[in-house]
Amino acid sequence: YAAISTPDGQWDDGWNNRGNFLTEDGWARTDTLTVIEFEDTRDLVLQTGQTRFRTNDREDWTRVTFDTPMDDPVVVVGPPTYNGAHQGVIRVRNVDQTGFEVQFTEWAFRDGRHTTETVTWMAVESGVHTLSDGAVIEAGATRIDQDDRVDLTADFGAGGPVVMGQIASYLGTEPVTDRIHNVSADGFDILMQEEEANGTHTAEDFHWIAFEAGNHNDFSAFTDSRVIDHRDHTVDLSRASAEDAFFADLQSLFGADTSALRLRSDPGEAPVLFIEEETSRDAETWHTTEDLAWVTTDAFIFV
Repeated sequence: YAAISTPDGQWDDGWNNRGNFLTEDGWARTDTLTVIEFEDTRDLVLQTGQTRFRTNDREDWTRVTFDTPMDDPVVVVGPPTYNGAHQGVIRVRNVDQTGFEVQFTEWAFRDGRHTTETVTWMAVESGVHTLSDGAVIEAGATRIDQDDRVDLTADFGAGGPVVMGQIASYLGTEPVTDRIHNVSADGFDILMQEEEANGTHTAEDFHWIAFEAGNHNDFSAFTDSRVIDHRDHTVDLSRASAEDAFFADLQSLFGADTSALRLRSDPGEAPVLFIEEETSRDAETWHTTEDLAWVTTDAFIFV
């Protein structure tokens, strides 16, 4: 935290707080740059960012660095944009205290070379966090098999939380996506899917972030029932109290074909999403309606 002098001899901390810099004789000076430093004793719970990258081949990964290092970060990446029409998913690996690596992984039947896409990411300290208004966020990392159950410890009420997830390791090199479903107050089910022409996938580390549903001071989290399929769906953000960063994830398994979300709109616009199936086994990409979970959050959340 810092305050700097302005041309009229005042200090300004960037938060609409201003005052005069005074010398020992009581007169304001206008020819000196002054910096006042304050220690911020709050704990960082959540930070977000955006990165834009091209994937030249299956060995090409992009390093993302956090704005602020974290002790035990849990990382989730939102749906990628749709600049390249080849189907694929976001893979994450090598998460540490300073950042992580990310790749747009085309499905195995594609050539692996993909044009530039943009993603929004969030990192949350592992554990249960109760914010200033009482809202709850829980984040964790779990080694999962093909089809697994993740248990929650926080009290999210009878309706359960809104869950964002990300496969965050590269133990199996075949492209894979995750499908969250059966969300309840005490946990959720997670299924890993390789392309339909392939089989099951090896165990991976799965990062997940559960948000208390509803509007809160620092974030908004909702699950809309059976609203999204293979056609474009615009998310109505008028309900959201926080709009710095947008994330979405499927929250059901009504359609079993391998699929993932893509973002048709540009970041900063009203989000337009669709479910993208891959075509390794057949050319059909129609998908039934699924539950859509989405979260908007402040860029940084402290406690």
